[in-house]
Amino acid sequence: MSLATNEQLPLDEFPDADCAEGNEFTGVWTIPGFLGKTKVMTSFGNLPIEALRLRDPVKTRSGHFRKVAWVDQLSLDRDFTFDVPDALPVQIGRGTLGPNFPLTDVCMSPEQIILPTKHGGKPVLARDLVGRPRIIRPFPRTFTYYLFHCGQPEDVLVDGMWCQTSP
Repeated sequence: MSLATNEQLPLDEFPDADCAEGNEFTGVWTIPGFLGKTKVMTSFGNLPIEALRLRDPVKTRSGHFRKVAWVDQLSLDRDFTFDVPDALPVQIGRGTLGPNFPLTDVCMSPEQIILPTKHGGKPVLARDLVGRPRIIRPFPRTFTYYLFHCGQPEDVLVDGMWCQTSP
């Protein structure tokens, strides 16, 4: 899924969420997740993340399939992201990290941990890749983060990339 056609604004042009009177929120987003249409490798093929259900077996880096123990979704709108711009997704373009890696444009939370090479590599936050060619922070009007885990920390295959999930 590509959001590249959506409006993009520099993060430094947003009002400071910490400046509102009585606002104790730090303005730092800490929740991982993926936007809709992201594909998760299951025992029955690549499945759009929004269709992932409890007990679906997902492919792990160990080669085993682990059952999904928890799923959730979190919808955000422009009002929220205007107050908390740190929640805006990161879009990693198809093939940006290597040939067919990722397999498609993929959008995720800036707090999503990925393994940036086909063979794993050192885990990094998606936010730490922003600034590389074809890795951007789009500004969609509304979007939903989909979250899941297998009851324990696992590296799972998402759009051809290993991504960490944990309770």
